[in-house]
Amino acid sequence: MNPKLIKKKNLKQKFQIEIPTEIFLKGKEMVEAYYNLFIFENFFRLFIENVAKVKFGLNYWKKLNMNKKIQDKINDRKEEERIKRWLSIRGDSDLFYADLIDLKTIISSNWEIFKEYFPKEVWITSKLEDLYDLRNKIAHNSYLDETEQKTVESIIGNIYAQLKATLRYEKLGANNIIERDYIRMIDEEEEEDLYINEKERSQKRKKIDFELIFNYLDMIRNSQLSPMNLIPMLNKIHNEFAKISYKEDMFEDELDIITDYAKTINKYILGKDNEIIRIIVGTIRMIVLNPKLVSLIRKINYSNFEKLYERGYKKNDIALILYKCGKFESISTEICEAIDKKDINSLKMFRNLLYSTKIEEDKLPIIRKLRLKIEQLSSTSDLDLIEIISSIINYLES
Repeated sequence: MNPKLIKKKNLKQKFQIEIPTEIFLKGKEMVEAYYNLFIFENFFRLFIENVAKVKFGLNYWKKLNMNKKIQDKINDRKEEERIKRWLSIRGDSDLFYADLIDLKTIISSNWEIFKEYFPKEVWITSKLEDLYDLRNKIAHNSYLDETEQKTVESIIGNIYAQLKATLRYEKLGANNIIERDYIRMIDEEEEEDLYINEKERSQKRKKIDFELIFNYLDMIRNSQLSPMNLIPMLNKIHNEFAKISYKEDMFEDELDIITDYAKTINKYILGKDNEIIRIIVGTIRMIVLNPKLVSLIRKINYSNFEKLYERGYKKNDIALILYKCGKFESISTEICEAIDKKDINSLKMFRNLLYSTKIEEDKLPIIRKLRLKIEQLSSTSDLDLIEIISSIINYLES
């Protein structure tokens, strides 16, 4: 057979790509974060512009202290729009060509005209840095987990409150955003049909493919897999377990498969491959969000997760797993110990844990303890520490 004909035939092949249901569910979740970040970022540009205009007048841009790299970036983007005429024009102000992290630099470089609006420079710059990191994940179509979504909400809400803005972080129901392709009058019979169909679609989206999990677990157990082959399987299982928090009824054979998963991955928790550990920790985090499965994970995996944590793996997901399994009975004690050790990474972790859980302790004594800790710290050498403690106090008081 002519090789050229084979090549031509292959070019005409069509590939059917099945997109996991989880992608659609997560996409809906990201709409709210994107919407609020879009509003906030443009609000903050206008805030900078208004303050600068009051100080310097309409020709404020030339009078601001401007980082050369930022100005070069802005000029390049304006030139690109001029050449590529299909690109939409960002706005009539150079601020609309600057990224969120550039706005932070502009604030710092011109602190004298902005300092009256914020408690400290680090208060606003650290928030903008955190927000920029989270915003970049969305911009690159990555997913923000529940803790990260709450962090976005908290930071934006705090800045709005500080600037006494009439704006608020807006909670958007996924159905209100995605499903409203059009608005029209419908009769009662049609409305009932729509309700039934949506209910069926919703149930289908939440259905976990336990057979797929079982088959992959069987392959993992009975094969010596390299990380290159193991990671895609673990990701597939992860995608299915992403729906487990919705599941109310648990059949015995399904519980057996979940137990099988917990036992199978135990040997990888203390392994050396960070990507495998990250996937496993993320999957178990979703499993323990279902209250009916916490005791199962506590029995099988808790000791290894605790060892992983003590080994220095202090991430948001593992903190939530350990908390659900009974560790950190007094979060206030953990926070105070982290302050005494000046352990900023642990403090950030516990702050995010607070964002994603309902604290059982009385908040007022915790707030008093934290205020006392701030008083004991040096205002010059411990600014980052003070900023994190203050953000925890603000959250507890909200």
